[in-house]
Amino acid sequence: MTSTLSPTQRRFEVDHEVLDVAVGLGPLIREHSSEGESNRRVPAEVIQAMKAAGLVRMMTPKSIGGLEVDPVTSARVFEEVARFDSAASWILQAANSGDFYCARLPDEGAEEIYAAGPDGMIALSVHPPMTATPIDGGYRVTGQSHLSSGITDADWLMVLVQIPGEDGLRGAFLPKAEVTVSDTWESMGMRGTDSNTATIEDVFVPTRRSWPLQPSFEPGSHFKGPLYRYPSLGEGIVVLAPVALGVARLAIDEFKRLALGKTPFMSGTSLSERPVAQIALGKAEGVLSAARSFFYTTAVEAWERTLAGRASTREEKGRLMLAAVHLMQSCVEAVDQVCAVAGTSGIYTRSPLERAFRDVHTARHHGWVSETRYGTYGQIALGLEPDFPVALFGPTAAGE
Repeated sequence: MTSTLSPTQRRFEVDHEVLDVAVGLGPLIREHSSEGESNRRVPAEVIQAMKAAGLVRMMTPKSIGGLEVDPVTSARVFEEVARFDSAASWILQAANSGDFYCARLPDEGAEEIYAAGPDGMIALSVHPPMTATPIDGGYRVTGQSHLSSGITDADWLMVLVQIPGEDGLRGAFLPKAEVTVSDTWESMGMRGTDSNTATIEDVFVPTRRSWPLQPSFEPGSHFKGPLYRYPSLGEGIVVLAPVALGVARLAIDEFKRLALGKTPFMSGTSLSERPVAQIALGKAEGVLSAARSFFYTTAVEAWERTLAGRASTREEKGRLMLAAVHLMQSCVEAVDQVCAVAGTSGIYTRSPLERAFRDVHTARHHGWVSETRYGTYGQIALGLEPDFPVALFGPTAAGE
């Protein structure tokens, strides 16, 4: 029977075709995970496989050859890929985020970015902002920014720039060939993300490849689909926390395997039979499942509002941020619960628990989903101006 419901009335479902493709790459991604950890860069075999599967163009417009999938499906892909390798998932979310920001460019700028095809990868390097000097036709950009995840394999780099004497920032896209990359990513966790430092020396950026960082914008002609009307902060947030979610799920699954086979020191019973392990597992599963449910429920609600043509209110944007921040911090709590009772089995580098612990404690500090963003939500909920202004970016609801 054909449904009589309109598209906006039907129950939302993720794109399982895209998700199944991502899961199918799992064995290959896991096979190269240790190599990426050692070399501090996702191996070329994995990058090429994700490109061939279309995963680096999930947020690229269909008119340019992308998949233009909904943000919830993208989040599920990042979650699943992270269960095989956190770095591969992090690189994947970074590349897709760059595509989303191309919606703010004029058509000629976006078309230049994609001139070589939809599989080009964009790295982001936004802190601290660089300096831009206005000249005829564009800007001369100079500066150094850090944490440019995936920069070695990127074709383009997006940076934020400050024009001396002016308020506000601008975004700018540069060919990676015009960027000097410094090997600075010696980190506790997320070691394979190639999150190195970008230096730019007096490089010309034409106006067509720049855009003002402001709450609302008119998407270019290739970006008229609902994906590009999703709350701007929402896009940034739904790509980050799912990586930690995949890491936390891996840690819980590994702890179950360990508990069933380990007999702790000076004990006659397996770890699985000890109440302390049972309680830790229950707490970890409960915390993670509740946070995951809140996250996806809130992300779907925001997407359904977008499909219906309704902009999110301040409170709704704040809750979207809260859901992601809470998920990220709950992932940390879940991993800590199981690692605390795993004993010495979890401290060796050969243990997935050891890497999960390092990875989740590194990811938790990302500025978009760090613990301080709980306070940003509180400011919004209390009617105050947030200390993180981009929390309210995106289409504005009537009357606000």
